[in-house]
Amino acid sequence: MAVIILVHGTFATGPEEGESWWQGGSVFERELKDLVAADDGSLEVKRFVWDGNNSMTSRRAAGAALLEMLLGLERSQTAYVLVGHSHGGSVIAEALTKAAIAGNPLPHLKRWVTVGTPFIAPEKERFLFSRVGALGKAVLVAITTFTMCAILAILHSFQQTEAIAAAVVTVALLPAFCVYLFLWLFDRRQRGHFRKPVIARFAATFGPRWHGLWHEDDEAINGLAALGNADRSIFAHDFAVPALSMLAIVVFPLLVYALLSSPDVAKALLDFHTHVLGPEKILSLREGGTLKGGGRELGINFVLLLTSGGEAFASVFPGRASTARAIFLLGIVPLTFLLLAAIVLGLVTLAARPVSARLSRLFNAATWAQFRREGFGGDVQGERETSADAAPKGFAYRFEPLPPDIAAQIASISDAAAGKAIANLRGAINRLAFAKGESQRDALADYLTWQELIHTSYFEVPAMRKLVAFTITECAPFRATSAFAADGDFARVGAWHRTLVAASAPTPQAKSKTRDHPRAAAPDAAAV
Repeated sequence: MAVIILVHGTFATGPEEGESWWQGGSVFERELKDLVAADDGSLEVKRFVWDGNNSMTSRRAAGAALLEMLLGLERSQTAYVLVGHSHGGSVIAEALTKAAIAGNPLPHLKRWVTVGTPFIAPEKERFLFSRVGALGKAVLVAITTFTMCAILAILHSFQQTEAIAAAVVTVALLPAFCVYLFLWLFDRRQRGHFRKPVIARFAATFGPRWHGLWHEDDEAINGLAALGNADRSIFAHDFAVPALSMLAIVVFPLLVYALLSSPDVAKALLDFHTHVLGPEKILSLREGGTLKGGGRELGINFVLLLTSGGEAFASVFPGRASTARAIFLLGIVPLTFLLLAAIVLGLVTLAARPVSARLSRLFNAATWAQFRREGFGGDVQGERETSADAAPKGFAYRFEPLPPDIAAQIASISDAAAGKAIANLRGAINRLAFAKGESQRDALADYLTWQELIHTSYFEVPAMRKLVAFTITECAPFRATSAFAADGDFARVGAWHRTLVAASAPTPQAKSKTRDHPRAAAPDAAAV
C-alpha cells in the first residue's frame, strides 16, 4: 500500500470533502488516482486538516500533529508522499524538523512536494530574558536582585580582599550562574530547531527527498521575501523635531521659574533693589529672617526685577524718567523675554534633532518588525521572523521557478480571473471601504474567486496537476498509470521535471560544503 497526503495552506481549511484541490472528490484527487498507481496496486489519498491560521504557533502545532500521523505510517511500514501548498509546505517542514530533532529519518517518506511555499526563517531573540516565559522572567529578576543584595552585603561584611572575592563567587555569582545555565539549557531544548546540528540533519536527511515547485511571480513568496528585506524609512530623521520643539513652551517658563525662585537670585535682586531705591523702599520680603523661593516669592522677585530695572534705566535719563520707565517695561523687558525664548527654542530644536534621528531608527525598526510579525504570522515568544525564501533554511540548493510554458498557463488563469473581478469590484468600492475585520474579508469573498492570484491558481492548470503527479511517480513504490504514460503531456511534464531537478543541483562551493549532496550526484534520481 502507498499513501499520498495532501496538506492545505493558510486560510484554506474546511471539511475533508469539497472542491478545493486537497479535498476529497476534488478534480486534483480524481486525477491523482487516474495518473498515479502503487506497485502493489493499492493507493490511498489522505488529507491533513489544520486550522489554517497565519500563525507560526498554528503551523508548529500542525507540524507536531502531522508528525504523529506520519509515525503511524512508519509503524505500519507504509510508503507515503506529502504534497503541501503554500504554508501547507511549511507545516510539512515543521513536522520533518521535529523528526530531525528526534533523530528519526522517516525511512518510508519517499518525497515531499511543496507548491508555492514561502519558507519563513525565524531567529531567536538576542537576550534570554526575552525568550523565557513569565515564570522564567520572574526567576531571572529574583536571582538578579538576590545577587545584587548579596554582593552589597558581602562588601559591607568583610574586610579582606580574599574573603570578599571568595564570598562574592560562592554566595552571589555561582547561584546566579547555575540558575541562568539551567534556563539557557531549558530554552535550548525547547528551541531545538535553531541548533545548527538539527538544521544540518534536517537538510541532509530530508533535503534529497524535497521537490519545490513555485512560480517566479508567486505573490506570497515574493511578497514575504520583500517584506523580510524591507527597510524603507517610514519615520524621517526629523519627524519628531516639531513635536520636541514644543517642549520650549515648557522649558522656558520652567527656566524663568527656576531663576526667579532661586534664593541666590532673590537675594541679588533684593540687594540691587535696595541699592537703587534705598532701604526705605524695600518690600516686606522676609519671613522668619530667611528669604525663600517659589510661590509668593516668585511674584515678589518678578516685581523686584521690573521696578528695580525700571528705576535703574530711568536714572540714565533723569529728564525723561517716566518715558524711560515705559520704554523699559513695554520695550526692553518684552524684547529680552523674546530673545531669551528664541535662544531656548533654538537650543531645544538643536537638541531635538539627534533625539528625533534616534527615535526614527527605533520606530522604523519596531514598525517593520510588527509588519513582519503580521505578515509572517510570527506569534512565538522569544522569536522574530526575519526573512522568507522559496527553499528551506539550511538547504544548499533550491529549485528554480517553473518552466516558462507551465508558468504562462498559470499566469493566464490568474489574469483572466483578475479581468473578470475588476468589473465586480468597481461597484463594491464603498462596501469594501467601510467594511471592517471579518466583514471586509466576507465582502472580498463575494467578488473574488482567489484565482486572481498566481499563488492560489496552481491547481487550476491541468499541466500543473500532471507535473505534481509525475513528481510523485518518480519515486518507488509509486509509478505512472498506463493511462498517464499514454497521455500526450507525459513526455512534456517529464522534461519539465528533469529540468527542474537538474537545475536544483548545488553549486561547486555548496557541493563541497554538503559533501556531495545526493541530488547533485543523481539529478533525476527516481527514489530515495
